[in-house]
Amino acid sequence: MPSDRNGGAIVVTPKCDSLKTTIAYYEQNGKTVEADVVRKMLDECEEANEPVSSLPPIWIRGMNFASAMASHAVDGFRRCEQAEIDSRLAICQQCPQLVNNHCNLCGCACVEENKLTNKLALKSSTCPQGKW
Repeated sequence: MPSDRNGGAIVVTPKCDSLKTTIAYYEQNGKTVEADVVRKMLDECEEANEPVSSLPPIWIRGMNFASAMASHAVDGFRRCEQAEIDSRLAICQQCPQLVNNHCNLCGCACVEENKLTNKLALKSSTCPQGKW
């Protein structure tokens, strides 16, 4: 069992585990700055022995959104058919990274509403774990 700096046991929560998954994702994709930010959140999570928000910081979510919109524009603003949106949503709803209708990895909302900017409806968008 991990221990803190004073030798006491650390209670690792599911949110701490999701932060570890997020760090691994960012490191695999060469996003070291983002990984360092989430690593600090993980340190706080483990030190406090309580969960912290596991969504990426707002500025990272903003960068992810801008990147998705740029890819959508380059792709000719193609949108998914309703059946594909429903399929993507069903996959997201089964994923342990989905908390309060948001993906803990990219921070995007995974809901059927808001089809204008919904990542599920953008043909060029993909799941950060490659599930769709």
